[in-house]
Amino acid sequence: MADTCFSFLPPQDTHRSGSRNATVSVASYAGRISATAYFYRYELPKIVPWLQVVKAADLTCAQMDEDEF
Repeated sequence: MADTCFSFLPPQDTHRSGSRNATVSVASYAGRISATAYFYRYELPKIVPWLQVVKAADLTCAQMDEDEF
């Protein structure tokens, strides 16, 4: 996963003006990068058990009638 590359738009803040504009945008961009790193490190690995269920091709839910949901 370390080789995965995301394309983000450059940080822009059109609602603020002045020198604080650049600081807020850089901080916001850094926060997005940190949130992405957290997701990859802690949340994404949790899907492995779910993927194993799908891989097993258990058709229990697929074979149910729509009214049963």
